[in-house]
Amino acid sequence: MAEQSSQQPFDEADLIARLRTRSPRALEEAYDRYGPMVYETAYRITGCPAEASDIVQEVFLRLTASVQTFSGRGSFTGWLRKVALRAALMKCRARRRRAEVSLEQAPLPFARRQAPAPVDSIALEQALATLSPSLRTVFLLKVVEGYSHDEIAESLGIRRGTSEVRLHRARQSLQQQLSA
Repeated sequence: MAEQSSQQPFDEADLIARLRTRSPRALEEAYDRYGPMVYETAYRITGCPAEASDIVQEVFLRLTASVQTFSGRGSFTGWLRKVALRAALMKCRARRRRAEVSLEQAPLPFARRQAPAPVDSIALEQALATLSPSLRTVFLLKVVEGYSHDEIAESLGIRRGTSEVRLHRARQSLQQQLSA
């Protein structure tokens, strides 16, 4: 893929058009380009490498069908991130219904782009893992992904005020845990 990008600039509209024709090559290009972003979104929400990998597979298996609903308003990356977010939230809901506990601690398949200091990262990961899924999701969407409270509320089917309260509670809990 690196060879292709040095020869010609990336054309997202062309990739979307080829995905709509169900081109296997376009799907492969989309996976190479957007797979790490989908994985990171899924991992941040689920907190489980195996579930995040499953979500990546689900998103890309359905991409040629779901891309038909992409209207072109907004960025494709943002739309794909929302698709990954919804898939991750559905996985979390299913896990709660089954009361399933994942014991697998596999390494992350995609390298993180900008890793914080290892000690801080480990402490933060552990603190985030103790938050309830609803608090962790709002915190990650707002602080890490940069969504507005209105966007979070729309994505999660909650009110804006609920998003604000969850963020406040998540920050309080993380501050207490990280200062101890």
